[in-house]
Amino acid sequence: MISVAPGTYTVNLVIDDPGVSFTLRGAGAGVTFLDGDDSGAVIKVVDTGASVVTIEGFTIQNGSGDTANWGSSCGGGIYSNYANLVVNGCDFTYNESYYGGGMFIESSDGSKGVNYSNDDYPSYAVVVRDCTFEDNEANYGGGMYIYDEISVMVTRCTFEDNNAYDYGGGMYNEDAGSVTMTDCTFEDNEANYGGGMYNDSSEVSVDRCTFYGNDANDYGGGMYNDYEAIISIATCTFEENSAEYEGGGMMNVYNSAPVVTDCIFSYNEAGWRGAGMSNNDYCEPFVANCVFVGNVVIGEPYSNSIASMGDEIPMKSDGGGGMFNGFSCVPTVINCTFTQNSIPYYSSEGTYDGENGGGVKFSTSYTSTVTNCIIWGNFCGDNPNEVLDTNGDLSLIHISEPTRPY
Repeated sequence: MISVAPGTYTVNLVIDDPGVSFTLRGAGAGVTFLDGDDSGAVIKVVDTGASVVTIEGFTIQNGSGDTANWGSSCGGGIYSNYANLVVNGCDFTYNESYYGGGMFIESSDGSKGVNYSNDDYPSYAVVVRDCTFEDNEANYGGGMYIYDEISVMVTRCTFEDNNAYDYGGGMYNEDAGSVTMTDCTFEDNEANYGGGMYNDSSEVSVDRCTFYGNDANDYGGGMYNDYEAIISIATCTFEENSAEYEGGGMMNVYNSAPVVTDCIFSYNEAGWRGAGMSNNDYCEPFVANCVFVGNVVIGEPYSNSIASMGDEIPMKSDGGGGMFNGFSCVPTVINCTFTQNSIPYYSSEGTYDGENGGGVKFSTSYTSTVTNCIIWGNFCGDNPNEVLDTNGDLSLIHISEPTRPY
């Protein structure tokens, strides 16, 4: 073990083929600082072979990434490639790069590579525990970027106030073989797509995580699932996330197949449709035992002329306060509750004014299935409004709609 005393150290440390497992241990993240001085990755760990490198007890700051494999900078704080790596009790802050501001993890030279197995954690090559990623920046993956057929476990970590100019404010997973997220918090992260997390063609398990206050300038405030992503999301909370256009809590597109169970989507906002969840483009979400409550589609002014008339501006939207199901998606919704979700009175083209799916809107050409759900107390403007099926192909196996008290 290598112990590092309290203090601030300016380093661009490279750990390459160490030949032996070892631990690099600071005196604690609050007192031992490794500073990259904007001169590259603070720590680069590559080609560890069977050895396991453990890094713990540091604040890792002011890194600017490694450019060896990609041309663009990767991993401002830590860059990891072909490595068995454990990172424990570290804070990543004020790092930046093109990919993975706080940390970049891959298992190849830019093409598909092998996947090592960490001897201490046999199912994972890289383990990140009890870490904080805060105020990091990147184009892709502000806090963390995981790439290629590598197995990664992230436990009890916080991703807060990270920013990605394009995708994945808190985290971006691309072609990742197996990513397991447990007991993590994503808060106040921002990106154009996927404010909290962006998953692209990856297998990701997200369990007991909280997505709070994340923002997408376009789509998917809390999470964005894309291109055949296989995602398991269980016992998570999506609260007060926002998207400028759609998918305030979650956005699912392009053959992604998220399985969402025992989750709460509450008080998320979207500018145009699908405040709690928005599904489009051949995705096949399976949603069970979830609650969608208080999600709001804000809408946009009904017309420029009306918008200039005074303070009370009528708004229009594409609907789906709790959930929107659009082009060719195939949603299955079981044992869920939709209540107190709301959308503006006016619809985008005037066809569904007052009935645009305050709770759930189905506008898909494929058959949707809703089983044993409570959809009640939702609104389109001031009108009570629960479900809109624009194509008439909704398989409503059983919906419970209690008698209204008014």
